[in-house]
Amino acid sequence: MDKKKIILFDIDKTLLDTNRASEVHQKMVLDILGNPDFDLYQKIREEYRSSLKNEREYNPKEFYKRLCTAFNFGDINSLLDIHYSKKNWYVYKNAVFGDVIKTLESLKNKFRLGIYSEALFEFQINKFNAMGISVFFDKDLIFIFDAKDEEKALEKIPKEAIVVDDKERICEFLTDHAFKAIWINRKDERKSEKFETIHSLLEIENLINNPNFNSQN
Repeated sequence: MDKKKIILFDIDKTLLDTNRASEVHQKMVLDILGNPDFDLYQKIREEYRSSLKNEREYNPKEFYKRLCTAFNFGDINSLLDIHYSKKNWYVYKNAVFGDVIKTLESLKNKFRLGIYSEALFEFQINKFNAMGISVFFDKDLIFIFDAKDEEKALEKIPKEAIVVDDKERICEFLTDHAFKAIWINRKDERKSEKFETIHSLLEIENLINNPNFNSQN
């Protein structure tokens, strides 16, 4: 029997509509804070985002600390529960892209599926569990790094893995290090000349089974 191929998926904007989840979370935050001055809220939010070198550094606890100080709010745990309490996991589950479940159902018995993501581990693994799709993935193929565009991260993942990611820079980094990468571009119809491009996860199986894809170095 042929050894099953490994496919590793990014989470944010690949499996999860992060913008959709963020919109719901923002409404929840404002409600808990008692609908404070929205302009001030936006100012604090933008200042925090600007302080980050990369979006993967986002830590909800640090952001909520700033909000609590600005609005003299003393219950940071109620804000953190928006993300971490299981009663609110539905937000992430509802934000899973519409092509994800069907794709994973089709792939689960033919490939070994895993995650290749970057962010604060506690935040990201909670998000992954909340999405309700962990049943499709091999537990030993869940890779979450502080930064996945570093060679030390590549040393941890299987060399034969195919990685699906929404970021061109990550796909380019992987390709430069002899990994097979597939760019999922959900924004427009543009395709890359450097690596395979798809616009829906439903295209993955046919692409991977294409002899031309398998013959690429």
